[in-house]
Amino acid sequence: MNGSGPPLIFFSFFFVFWCVMMLIGLASTVFWIIAIVDVARRQFKDDNTKLLWVVVVVVGHLIGSIVYYIVGKPTGWMPGERPLS
Repeated sequence: MNGSGPPLIFFSFFFVFWCVMMLIGLASTVFWIIAIVDVARRQFKDDNTKLLWVVVVVVGHLIGSIVYYIVGKPTGWMPGERPLS
């Protein structure tokens, strides 16, 4: 190295870091969209519950989607299924 600029390792690290962050962002956005579609397709005891879950998922993005899959999804049912009592 002749000392004329930053070392190549800096740029390599930055590129790898950027790629990993982009993949994480893409994965979280795909998970978010899947959660929105799941809320829209499911039936709940009343429409207010569905509206609440839509708001939680849309506003909460990744955290809202995780909360929905842990708490909200088991309370809903798909059309054609028997509702949980």
